Amino acid sequence: RDGVEVSLPKMLGAALMFMIVFMTVVRFAAPKVARWLEKSGMAARAQGR
Repeated sequence: RDGVEVSLPKMLGAALMFMIVFMTVVRFAAPKVARWLEKSGMAARAQGR
């Protein structure tokens, strides 16, 4: 009706790709962001903010 066809294989493929990308980001990017936040927080505390 609106031109968008949703099928189970498309939805499963999209969900699988999302999970792969999400897990990759969590595995590699999140620790770097956490370390950066920890360093910037310690620097702010050292300056007395």
